[in-house]
Amino acid sequence: EGLSNNKGLELYNPTNASISLSGYKILLYTNGAVTPSKTLNLSGNIASLHTYVMSDSSANGYIKALADTILNTLAGNDVTSFNGNDAIALVKNNTDTLDIIGQIGVNPGNNSGWTVDTGTTANHTLIRHADVHAGTKDWTISATQWSVLPHDTVRLGSHTMNACGTVVVPSVVFSPNVYTDRK
Repeated sequence: EGLSNNKGLELYNPTNASISLSGYKILLYTNGAVTPSKTLNLSGNIASLHTYVMSDSSANGYIKALADTILNTLAGNDVTSFNGNDAIALVKNNTDTLDIIGQIGVNPGNNSGWTVDTGTTANHTLIRHADVHAGTKDWTISATQWSVLPHDTVRLGSHTMNACGTVVVPSVVFSPNVYTDRK
């Protein structure tokens, strides 16, 4: 949750092959809602070991320059219009939740957000730990997988992940910058 509209999300492809984003969606659940207030149907591909960045159309020029997709509030797909109390989910084929930030159906408070690492999801940048090899739909697990940095810390466009040996990675996961505050 960055200053004003300086917000973005990042996905990371940890596999050795390009991944088509066809069938993937980002869902934004605002203020404790149980149904999404905004949906972004993803398209294109994420190259092997690369990221896919989405930014708000009103973000500063630096953030928009790092974005693969710039989202527009008027189009209704601006899933980057989140606050620290909004849940975000990565879904495949409408039914398979691959990753989340926050708890769908829960509002932790407008100014507090969910507890994560040494801070909260409100007014902070979240960076996924390098030893996390896959997303999770369980927030009690996900809440332990992030480092917290001051808001407006921008680290979009790359992700560091420790090698995981021979492990089958299910698909795209939120990268360390998924809930990144922007300058």
